[in-house]
Amino acid sequence: MLKVAFIGAGGRSQSAHYPCVNRLEGVSIEAVAELDESRMQAVVEKYSIPRSFKDYREMLETVELDIVYCIMHERWVTPIAIDCMNAGKHIAVEKPPGMNSGETQQMLDAAAVNDVYCLVTYQRRYAAITREAMRLVSARGSATLAMGEFHKPGDPDKDDMDSMWNDVCHVTDLVRYMIGSEAVEVSAYQDAQENGAKNVFNALIRFANNAVGIVSGNRCSGGRVLRSELHGRGVGCYMMHMPKQIEICEDGKDPRIVPGWELTGTDADDEPTYEGVLTMHQHFLDCIRKGQIPCSDIRDVIHSSRLVDKIMGI
Repeated sequence: MLKVAFIGAGGRSQSAHYPCVNRLEGVSIEAVAELDESRMQAVVEKYSIPRSFKDYREMLETVELDIVYCIMHERWVTPIAIDCMNAGKHIAVEKPPGMNSGETQQMLDAAAVNDVYCLVTYQRRYAAITREAMRLVSARGSATLAMGEFHKPGDPDKDDMDSMWNDVCHVTDLVRYMIGSEAVEVSAYQDAQENGAKNVFNALIRFANNAVGIVSGNRCSGGRVLRSELHGRGVGCYMMHMPKQIEICEDGKDPRIVPGWELTGTDADDEPTYEGVLTMHQHFLDCIRKGQIPCSDIRDVIHSSRLVDKIMGI
């Protein structure tokens, strides 16, 4: 039985991580640390968590744990994540891992020194439609092109640089993961619209395997759109409504559309399964039991963070 705890009980953790971890077998949620009393009480009651703390340090000192889920904004996560790893705990953090690649490197250093894993919850890597696209392309050879777009409406009176790091990292990591190689050349544009703050980022990336990646993030668009593409020899996969469906074009034939839930053999309303969150958490636990580095561990994700720096001109 793996003993786990949470630091944080905010919106993202309650909507995605608590319910998924609670579904898994061989796991016991032993404790939660949260400054907000009402949020803490909500998860304590819902998941019958036996111990709760205002101070996460006290939790680390008094509760026997294997894993700590540090689910919080990137502004605060780095020192807390490092404390947990220095206490010998495997951890999971939301994306992005810190406010910049320098903080990502600090987490990597702590994971290496303490011989623990630090999972970054890039759940799109684990989405059923992403995995299907990669399967179809790899069956014919190497990927030739990957695209990732993440657009949202923005506030013209707000500097969106912090939130753009959060958005651009998501699709940058996805493109790099689908290509399966490292960037060797980056041409990027950082543009300011509306209020003079940079809120539009576009990049063309050449990878070592000669594939091309395209990343686009726009925070002054008309709505939230997250989508991706992956192309190989004779096959193109279009994930237009992530994570709900994939459109597949092969050998000049009419395209076929496959819903994400059909790929996992689950109900359409069981989005955590085909979205990738549940699969990701199960993968993390399996890796800990087997002593294997998880797919989206900080050891790999550091390369995505450095690529984001180049795209954003940091």
